[in-house]
Amino acid sequence: MEFGDRQGHGDARRRLRQVAVGIGRSEGALRWRLRGGYRRGVGRSEGAYDEGVGEIDDAEAAYRWLQQQFPGLPNFIWGFSFGSRVGLDLSIRLHEEVAGYLAVAWPTNFYSWPETGTWPARTAFLAGTEDEFVDFDKMGPAEAHEGRITILEGAGHFFPGQLDHVRSYTADNLNHWLHG
Repeated sequence: MEFGDRQGHGDARRRLRQVAVGIGRSEGALRWRLRGGYRRGVGRSEGAYDEGVGEIDDAEAAYRWLQQQFPGLPNFIWGFSFGSRVGLDLSIRLHEEVAGYLAVAWPTNFYSWPETGTWPARTAFLAGTEDEFVDFDKMGPAEAHEGRITILEGAGHFFPGQLDHVRSYTADNLNHWLHG
């Protein structure tokens, strides 16, 4: 399940689509399903941006729908930018049933880390060295929870020209978690 960006700068929606479509291309090869869960306040949605509170509820509804559609399969949560914050909050809420959580471009310069709750046993984080929204000095909570941190040299927030690395990061972590 993926959750998207909420920064609202420039052509962020187009760039977000590029990231999500890039991830979705590896979907069939890995035999997993991608469900875009975050749309509140974006495009023609009827909702309004809710600082993450309502977005987590929306994400849980999408998560529950996936469980019904694909019973018995492990569920992973994947989030990009603001969506990585929503995804981690949902993963903490559902930590006993989430098989793993993957974050891409967690915007440490905008959002604080959750201070309470049990994180999922498996977490992974990807960020680029040129991402203006990520401060690597603020990644301590991810390290403290034994999150696997991958740093991509020269990558910006939307990974221009480097979406293959985002796909590989996703595929490698899922394969590692699924097949040890």
